[in-house]
This record gives sequence, C-alpha cells and structure tokens, in this order.
Amino acid sequence: MMKSGFWWVMIICIGIGFAGTVYAADDTGQEQTYSLGEIVVTGQHREVTTASNIYTIKAQDISDMGATTLTDVLELVPGVSIRVGGQGTPRVDIRGFRTRHVVLLLNGIPINDTYDGQFDPTVFPVDQIAAVKVITGGGSVLYGPGGNGGVINIITKKGTAGIQGQVGGEYGTEDAWLAKALVSGGTEKLDFLLSANRESKNAFPLSGDFKPTAEEDGGARENSDLKRKSLFGNMGYTFSESTRMGLTLNWYQGENGVPPTIGSDKEDPFYKNPKYVRIDDMEGLSSRLAFSHDLNNAFAFRGWAYRNQLDVLENRYDDATYSTQDAKGAYKDDTQTAITGVSGQLSYASSGWMGITLGLTSEDHHWEASGFEMVSSSGGGGGGGSSTTSVSKSRIESDENIDIRSIELEFELTPRNFYGFVLGIGQHFMSGNGVESDNDTAFTLGGHYDLSEETRLTASLTRKIRFPSLQQLYDPQNGNPDLGTEKTLQYEIGVKQQLPSDSSLSVSAYYSDVKDFIEKIGDSPYSNLEDYLFKGVDVSIETRYVENLVLRAAYSYLDSEDRSPGADRQELQYRPKNKYMLEGTYTFASGLMIHGDVTHVADQYFYTDTTPMLKRKLNDYTVVNAKISQRLLSDRMTLYVRAENVLDSNFEQSYDLPQAGRSVYGGVEVKF
Repeated sequence: MMKSGFWWVMIICIGIGFAGTVYAADDTGQEQTYSLGEIVVTGQHREVTTASNIYTIKAQDISDMGATTLTDVLELVPGVSIRVGGQGTPRVDIRGFRTRHVVLLLNGIPINDTYDGQFDPTVFPVDQIAAVKVITGGGSVLYGPGGNGGVINIITKKGTAGIQGQVGGEYGTEDAWLAKALVSGGTEKLDFLLSANRESKNAFPLSGDFKPTAEEDGGARENSDLKRKSLFGNMGYTFSESTRMGLTLNWYQGENGVPPTIGSDKEDPFYKNPKYVRIDDMEGLSSRLAFSHDLNNAFAFRGWAYRNQLDVLENRYDDATYSTQDAKGAYKDDTQTAITGVSGQLSYASSGWMGITLGLTSEDHHWEASGFEMVSSSGGGGGGGSSTTSVSKSRIESDENIDIRSIELEFELTPRNFYGFVLGIGQHFMSGNGVESDNDTAFTLGGHYDLSEETRLTASLTRKIRFPSLQQLYDPQNGNPDLGTEKTLQYEIGVKQQLPSDSSLSVSAYYSDVKDFIEKIGDSPYSNLEDYLFKGVDVSIETRYVENLVLRAAYSYLDSEDRSPGADRQELQYRPKNKYMLEGTYTFASGLMIHGDVTHVADQYFYTDTTPMLKRKLNDYTVVNAKISQRLLSDRMTLYVRAENVLDSNFEQSYDLPQAGRSVYGGVEVKF
C-alpha cells in the first residue's frame, strides 16, 4: 500500500505553508475560485455552458445544509439519485445512468476508479470546495469519453492575500467525531490553500422502527464503522498577466466495514446470502500540474498533467466474526488502480462572439491485483471411485491496462446576446491487452434563444460514448474481452424563466436512447444489452422574495425501459421514477441560521436473478434533515447542531440493506 503518500503530501504542504506565513494576515481576504481547475476553455460567452443543464452548489449552500462530504452536497440536485447497495458505498446515478457513466473531476483530475469506473463520494470533505457543478446530460465534448450520464466538476477555493483559516470539529451519534482545519493565503503572485480532515464512526444507527432479523439485531448497524483522514492542497503562481501555473494534491486513507444484507427468510426469492466484507485499508493519492498562457488577445493555451492512484485491500470473511477466511467464497483482494494522463487545450476567441477550442488528451488506465479466493475443489475417492469435495486457495494475479486517446474540437458562436450556438465533435480511441482496439465519435449540438430578458429557451442533441472498464473487460470471473462501446444519443429541451419577486424556474425534458449498455445480469458475464431508454423531466424553482429566506423546490421524473429483444423488465432496477425535494434556509440578523430539507423518493423496482425474473417494488421513503447554527464573536465563531433523518424513517435504497436512522451532531467552527 501507498504508505509513503502521506509524508510526501505533508512535506509539500508544509513547504507551501512556510511560503505563505511570511506575509501579514488580511482580514478582508476571502476565498476565491481556483480557476485552473476549470476544464472547459471556450469563448467569452461560454455558449456550451449556456446551452447545457448545469446545477451549481456554492460553498455557502454547502455550509448551510450541513454537508460534510460530496454525498450530502449532491442529495438535492434534480436528476441525481443517491443509492447505497451491497458494496456499502453511496453511488451517484444521474438520469438513470450509473456512477460509472458519470465523470467526476477534482480541479480537473479524473477521479473515477480505473477498475470499475465508479467513485466513492464520501472521501471528499467539503471545506475546501468553492463550488460543485453538476452537468446532467449534454455538456462539452472537451470532458472526453465516459460522461454519458453527466459530469460532476468539483472546483476548490483559492487563497488570497495574507493568511486566513478555520478550525472545527463535531461530535454525534454512535461516538462519531470529525476534526478539520484549513489555512489559505498568498501574495501578489502566489496563492495557496491547505486542508486536513479526520473522522471516525463506530457505526451508524438503525431506525427505532427497524425489526430485528437473524443477521441484524437493531441499534448500531453491524459492520458499519468508518475511519478516514485526508489532506488537500492547491497552489498557484502567476508569472505574469498572461502566464500562470498551479498544483493540486489530494490524499486520503481509511478503512470501513461493508454492512451485510439482513434478510433471514431463505425461501424469499429475493433473498441474497449475506457477505461479510471489510475494506481493511484504502489509500488514494491524486495530483495535477496545470499551466495556462495567453498567447495574445485572441489565443490561449492550457495544459495539464495528472495522476490518480487508489490502493484498496478488501477482505471477505467466513462469518460475522470477521476473523477467518477458510470457507468457499472468502477472499483477499489487494488492488491498485491508476489513471495517468496529459491534456492540452488551445482556444481562440474573436471579439467575444466566437470561440474555438481544440483539445488533445492521452490517458493510461492501469489495474493490478493480487490475493486469493477460496474455491471448491474435487479429489479422488477410495477404491469405490467416489470423489470428495473440499475447499482450496486459488491465487489471484492480474496486471492489465488500457490506453485512451482523444481529440476534440468545439466551436461556439454568439452573434447576438439573445441567441447562440455550440457545435463540438470528439474522436476517442481505446486499445488494451487482449482486446480489440476501438474508436468512436462523440458530438454535441446545442444553443439558446432568449424570448425576452426573463425567458430563455435551450435545446441540445448530444452523442456520448463510453469504453468498457477494466473490470468489464478483464475480471477473472465475469470479464468479457469482446464487449463493445456504449453509445448514448440524448435529446434535451429546456426553459429558464425569471419570475417576479426575485424567483426563478427551470424545466428540462430529455430523451436518452442507449445502445450496447454494459450490464451483468445474474451469474452471467458482462454483456452489451441492445437497447435502453431513459426519458424524464427535471424541474426546479427558487425564490428569495422574503429577505434572508431562500426556498428551493425540485422534482425529477424518470421513465426507464429495457427495449432489448426478449427483455422481461418494464422498468430498470433501482431507478426511482419520482423524486421530490424541498429546501429552505433563513438567516436572522442576529446570526442565527435555520436550515431544513426534505427528500421523498418513490416508485422504484428491483428484480430477481432467476428466469423468468420476478419483480418487486421498494418501499417509498421520506428523509428530513435540519441544521441550526449561531454566529458569534463578530462572525468568527459558529456553533451548530445538525440532524440527519430527523423523523427516524426506516428505509432502504437497496433491498435488505437498511439505511441510517436519526443521527444528531453538534459542532463548532472558528475562523482566523
């Protein structure tokens, strides 16, 4: 495992810190956006973002809702569905697409795991985040392949003149605690930001309405402990008005349990045997060196070199004691995955009404695994010729990689302020060991038209592609080297309406036709399913009519269908048809802030692995969260109490995997 990573990041962070501490503090300094984290470089009007469906959650919104990880930030975004399944990790699905179809960027670093294409949103603390931009569908071709469902772009804060910072901590249910610190600053040419977090949870509590089973007796959830620590740093240096360089480093390490299923009725056709799994060690390290240079008033260049590495030690044990690995199915899996890449973008902007960007990217995706699995083996019997069955240890050794190359060209035209267009095209190439090389085309065509100063219409047609992941190609049990590339054609129309009384409304409707969707059904290997369809509507409304009060409401409708020949499923599994969200924040003149949000998820189904499939509806559920805070000492100190699942709802996001009941936390933050 990557034990030296902590010290490497720490040494660099200390060096950056000493570089800033020689300057006096500036009380007026405020964190700004770390602009070198932006991937999309386009013309002045950025038509590609105007024509796309983008939700931006800013640092103040994140603080008000009491979010501690990226998972909390994304809960209330229309079109986004958070689901915890058998792997115990929250998965972020967008408009019916799975997490592996969502590109996650941290200051431009691709964070998706190279093995399965997914990511863990709980490993990203929020204190250093300036904004999270969620692009549902559409979007720029410059993001590269893989974002069939959308893109999540985390943009961090940037230090300003002098030294500023904050420290904080909280304590709550089941002895959960969190400690955090952040310092930022800079000079006329240098800026830096450092952040450190550490948290521990013994378990998460189950609802008081949970009914005990043979596998779960209630109270603290079995095998749901978590320990995590992280360091983050970014630094920028301005050589001149036209030339800038930046460095981003992110490190985290931890361990956690994976709660098993709790079913006790083995006659239930939906019953699944519990798996006793722990992530006994996990360590991630990502880095990115960025460079930007304005060649003249029209041309600009940006380049990045980056690496994202994740080491995971996962063990499956024989039983709930988590002590032995002798029975069939037990395993030890020590894996390392890494993305190493370089990317460059050359842009041209003409008088602010036209922009052209050329992008080139080269990435190496690597996966290495070692360990063992306990499997059945047969041996010869006695003179009667009978055989005996025993369990033996089978070694696991894998070392695979794929290379992905991309070239993109994006053209934006805004001849008048009230309308504009974007046209982008990308060609992507994939090659790997023992698999047939592939290449395919992505494009986006979109635009906007302002009927008035209050009404904007948008439309887009987007084709996106996603190459198979390393797991889907090379997994020893379920991999398929003959898999083809997934293809998505999405149509979207929308309206953005400014309403009276400082209010706004956004409505978007989409239709996504998906070909060759890669999925694993039952015990079969991964395969390309011929035809999926996702269609739906996302609605959001916001009002600030009452001073110091912000109200937001949203609704998402999703209709999913497997239209492949011979398909048994009317709706696709674990894709909620209806999701309702309501959020409100009121800040008193005294510094008291009250926040609350409600999420209701309804109408989602799941299936058995049998033939024919059996279908069942998951119970609808409602979750209420709240936070109360008070600013003191001229706003330099904040005391707060926050509660998750205030109503103590007993709910599941996947069958037989109950989620946390009511949890309450108290904390303090001090700025300097």
